[in-house]
Amino acid sequence: MPPDWDLLTTAFLHDPPDKALDIRGHERRAVRYLEAALGRSVDAAGVKQDAGLADRLAAIAERLPMPTAGRDGERAVSVRDGLQLNHPLGGVTTSIEAPLIDEDAIAQQISEIVAGIDEGRSRHLALWRLLPERLTTRLHPVYALLPADTRVPDHTIWHHADTAVALVPADSGAGAAFVSFAIAPVQGFIAAARSLRDLWSGSLILSYLAFQALLPIVNEVGPAALVFPYLRGNPLLDRWLRDQPGLRVKIDPPGAEACSAPSLPNRFLAVVPATSASGLARRSEEAARAAWRELAEAVRNRLGHEVPGEFSGWDRFWGDQIEQYWEIRSAAMPLREMSDADLARLSGGTNFADVWEDAARVREMATHIPPQDRPAYDQQSAGRWQAMVDLAARALEARRSIRHVPRTLGSASGAVPQKCALLGTVERMGPPEFQTNRAFWETLRRVNLRGVQLRQREAFSAIALTKRFALPVKLGAELGIDEYRLADTATVAARPWLAATGLGAIANGQWLFWRRRDQEPEEEPIPEPLWKRICETRSGHGRPPAYLAILVMDGDHMGAWLRGEKSPKLDTVIHPKMCEYFRGHGAQRILERTRRPVGPALHAAISEALTNFATRVAPGIVNDHCGELVYAGGDDLLALLPTTEAVACAAALQGAFRGLGDANRGAIAEGYYRCSDGLDRPVMGPRATLSAGIAVVHHKEDLRVALGLARQAENTAKRDGRDRLHLFIARRSGEHAGETIFWPECAAMTDAVAAFTAGASDRWTYRLRKLLPALPPEPEAFDLELKRQLGRSDKDTRTALVGLVEGRAFRTNGRPAENVVALWQAASFLARGRDEGGED
Repeated sequence: MPPDWDLLTTAFLHDPPDKALDIRGHERRAVRYLEAALGRSVDAAGVKQDAGLADRLAAIAERLPMPTAGRDGERAVSVRDGLQLNHPLGGVTTSIEAPLIDEDAIAQQISEIVAGIDEGRSRHLALWRLLPERLTTRLHPVYALLPADTRVPDHTIWHHADTAVALVPADSGAGAAFVSFAIAPVQGFIAAARSLRDLWSGSLILSYLAFQALLPIVNEVGPAALVFPYLRGNPLLDRWLRDQPGLRVKIDPPGAEACSAPSLPNRFLAVVPATSASGLARRSEEAARAAWRELAEAVRNRLGHEVPGEFSGWDRFWGDQIEQYWEIRSAAMPLREMSDADLARLSGGTNFADVWEDAARVREMATHIPPQDRPAYDQQSAGRWQAMVDLAARALEARRSIRHVPRTLGSASGAVPQKCALLGTVERMGPPEFQTNRAFWETLRRVNLRGVQLRQREAFSAIALTKRFALPVKLGAELGIDEYRLADTATVAARPWLAATGLGAIANGQWLFWRRRDQEPEEEPIPEPLWKRICETRSGHGRPPAYLAILVMDGDHMGAWLRGEKSPKLDTVIHPKMCEYFRGHGAQRILERTRRPVGPALHAAISEALTNFATRVAPGIVNDHCGELVYAGGDDLLALLPTTEAVACAAALQGAFRGLGDANRGAIAEGYYRCSDGLDRPVMGPRATLSAGIAVVHHKEDLRVALGLARQAENTAKRDGRDRLHLFIARRSGEHAGETIFWPECAAMTDAVAAFTAGASDRWTYRLRKLLPALPPEPEAFDLELKRQLGRSDKDTRTALVGLVEGRAFRTNGRPAENVVALWQAASFLARGRDEGGED
């Protein structure tokens, strides 16, 4: 049964966006704003009746024990007490400038959003998507940040509104349920790539399948139902919203650049009506499978037009390979009432306090409130939301424990199967007989679909063919992407050189390294005028960099964040006035020792922070550093960069992920990032950490090998203690070297790379390296010798590097002398981006 969309709108606006600015008058303002939204008269009693339970359930899921406001509001927190915002993930408290309430302006914005929309569903979708943004950009930036509860100001009014909307099904009497979903394999599918476009295409396909999986839920009960990921402003959702009745003129089309950045993770968690949970879970699975099927069938049909009749049966394994590849799992779990003992038992404990110690201590806070100050409602709900989320995760993992093993398909002729060049565990398409199969692929390699084609010696399975051709055949149109060509690895490596020399963009970066214009007989010769320009540029500026950097980043302990193990302490999330109240009633130790239990708003805050980083922060930073963003899924990222930019880009991303003051572009406080639209949006905050790996490889290196090296580097960073960067340089000569860099050292590394790029010599580092075995073990001896060797260098080198040497660059935590020298030489190699005197 479809929801009452006007009821969802009532739940969305039951607390007005400006509630925190005047709590006493908020119910009257809610009525006025709802009348503007619904186009009819509304009374306060009706609002309480329609949205009261959803509001209470949302508050119960989030609420910490608090006293009543008191007869004269002496225990309330109002604007007079100082409006503040505590970052939801801790560490930052910000005083908020409280603007004057302008009811007329807010009502006007609501009226403009719904003007011309007659359907309740479209009205609700428009308000959900546009109202926070309109109030923030047209009235005052503070409307994005106003807290839902001034006593516990660590979540916004929009988080509370979304939770209330999601919990409306529980008001119907049927109750609500969690639906969790996951699709795999992720890394294996993305990493099976022979070009940068393959990497990008694989990431886009995964993001698209995840979006198609969550659409049945969005379509049925609205986007607020998604606990994770956060969808407001997601470009794929905006494209879908524009297709809903009356919304095309309301919602701006997302740009092709936004749609080109894969931004959705491979899993989601949603709250839906309990009566339809199992059905929605199945529909989500089928939607993902159907979307994959449609992409594959479109590729099969398009390629089939190019296949001569003599190769009939070329696609005999197509359907089986496509159907068996993905492991798609979902689980539905009703949010039914369970005792604390039942929750503990299902989670492997004997009682609630054993499993959720922090939540039990939070409940204890209620006993410190004098009876005369206590509210009429029960205050023993802390931790229940987290317990239910944990059980939902266990239910999904139980389903995924039945391992999916795709069936290996053999050759119909009984001969040894010829394997896919991209996915070696499955057979390639084409006739089974060897020579005929070879002729088939020679024919298929002549197919060029908007610049996308097969290379020599590439023979693929149905899965790999779909991955290669999905964009030009179907996916590009679905996502609004017109351009399918990405820079090749050689172009990425040479970008700073191209910019510095004025050569500009070229179609094929490999040409920069050719020794004659017809070097590759399988490819067209370089046009004569361009070949002349390349030769002249190389003669005047030297040969271009031949190495590039692959950057992999991953948030640390994200599971612990979602489980509440990293939540901030209570005394950092509760308003100082209320902290003082509880200290006065003997609860000081609870405030100082206890972490805030995870509720829906905290989950929403984490989800929003990760989405902001993936869609609004990371793409711009990677672009500013001349890189190609392959994907940003929130807490993980993959990008290809020129070697000169790699460490600087990694450091900028790490600072932006946390919203650090020197990296957040002047946002209101740490933990926020000022995006290109001028709005300050939350990111993970300074308590979160990120680990990264950089693999520096030759542009001709097999991408699958290169990605493996980058993953190994990231794993090394995590193994070495997390919250750091591991740099691994794989020289073509066979000399490989890896060093771990602490994030504060990245500035010194960036400065060293810039100095070497500008012409500083690194000969002194090689002299120093030879002398290391003869030096005494004391650090002072190494320092003196380092300075002596630099002092023997030319004046420009001394001038460029003396500051770094005097600042003891790369000496963090007593790093051994040989490792310090290795980092200096790594900086020199990053600046050069090529082997000295080596082959290209």
